[in-house]
Parts: sequence; C-alpha cells; structure tokens
Amino acid sequence: MASISTRNAILSYLESHPFASSRELAGQLQMTESGARYHLGQLRREGLVIESPLPGVETTRRGRRFKKYSLSWSLRPHNLSWLANGLWDFLTENSRINEDDLLNHLARVFGSSLQNLKNNAHKNNRLVELLNQRHYKASWEARREGPRFFFRNCPYAMIWNAHPVLCEMDRYILEHTLKFSTLKISTIFPQTSDNPICIFQALKEERKLIDETPTRNIPF
Repeated sequence: MASISTRNAILSYLESHPFASSRELAGQLQMTESGARYHLGQLRREGLVIESPLPGVETTRRGRRFKKYSLSWSLRPHNLSWLANGLWDFLTENSRINEDDLLNHLARVFGSSLQNLKNNAHKNNRLVELLNQRHYKASWEARREGPRFFFRNCPYAMIWNAHPVLCEMDRYILEHTLKFSTLKISTIFPQTSDNPICIFQALKEERKLIDETPTRNIPF
C-alpha cells in the first residue's frame, strides 16, 4: 500500500491537476517515474485513482503515449448529500409513505440476493461481503446467543444528522437477511468514544417472522 504521505500527495495533486501522467507526478512530487507508477498502481487497485479515458499527448522515448490518471468519481466533489436529503424528505413527507415502511423496503432490497442461503455461517460471510461492497467495513464473530456484527464505518455519515433513523435500517437489514431478531448495542453516531463502532447482536433463539411481501404504502 502506498505510504500515507505519498498517497495523500498524489491524491491532492490529482484533485487540482486532473489527467496527470506518471512523468508529471514524478516531477512535481520529486520521486522517480517508476515510483510514481508503483504508487498509482496501488491507488488504482484501491479504487481511488482511475486511468483517464482521454489519450495523453506526452510520449516515451519509444513513442508510446503516457497514460493519464485522475481521481475516481467517488473522491470528486459531489452534491449527493443534498440530493439524498431532498429525496428522503420528499418520500417521507408524502402522506402515503410511512418512514418505517421505507426503511423496511430498503432493508429487504439490500439483502434480497442472500435470502435462499441455508447455511448460517455462509450467509453471514456473504452478508459481510455485501456490506463491505457498500463501505460498511463490516465483520462478524460467533457468539453463544448468535452472530455479532461490527460496522466500523457509517456510509451515511454525510446525512446521518438529518436522518439518524438510518441506524434502524441497518438493524432491519440484519433482521431481514438473517431472519433473527437483532439488538442494536452501540452506534458510531453520536460519537461517544475514541473508537466508535456499530455493534448489532442477532439472537438465534428469537427467529424473526418477517413479511417479505412488498410494502403496500410504497409505490416502487
């Protein structure tokens, strides 16, 4: 993995200079060109940097075009929090839609691909993979009372203050997918410790009877 100082320097440069080549980065950051390519490769594998679709104009000694690099779209400035807040408010302020029904609908959709898995440990592993694809930084461990899940990142941090009820959606995701009642033990927000983490405990002795039919009040 690229060192913190090097990766931050590369990301900072690409933020203000999109479509930079490894030669340009090497010159600006005082490193070798091979070193720049190495760090760019690491950042590409982490999904933080992408190859630009625009062809470069610089060429190597052999006449090959230099590849150009830019920040991935996930790191670029965006207005998604405003959009998400606006859509959420529009849906929940509509008298036909109940907020809890909306949360349950989203939770059902989230884990729908795992519903037919019978092996609990395999389902837990697949669920963690799915959660991590959605940036939860999740893990789980076996407990006597049932699996315990840990979320070390809140992918909704930008809008949590306006919609703290999203913590309930995370609990519903576990309940709908695992079919067990689930307790919320701790949450990242509001932050009350130096190591905030969301912890959910599934109770295997309390099987959850969940109606999987579409919510009537949500016209999706």
